[in-house]
Amino acid sequence: MALTRIKIYRVRKGLTCTELAGRLGCSRAYLSVVENGTVRAGKAFRSRLAEALGCEERGGFARRAVCAWRRRR
Repeated sequence: MALTRIKIYRVRKGLTCTELAGRLGCSRAYLSVVENGTVRAGKAFRSRLAEALGCEERGGFARRAVCAWRRRR
């Protein structure tokens, strides 16, 4: 199973889906469908998500940043 960029950032921060959902003020189920790409989140939610994960939101989560993180591991 391929990890989504959001999940990679979440795991990198050491957060569970439930913990991140609590920080964002949304349900775990909603975060899960956004994370899996089933639902496209709105701009305001993506901004809150980027802030909670400590990354920049540039039309999605930057692929370059994820690749750089993978190389460091």
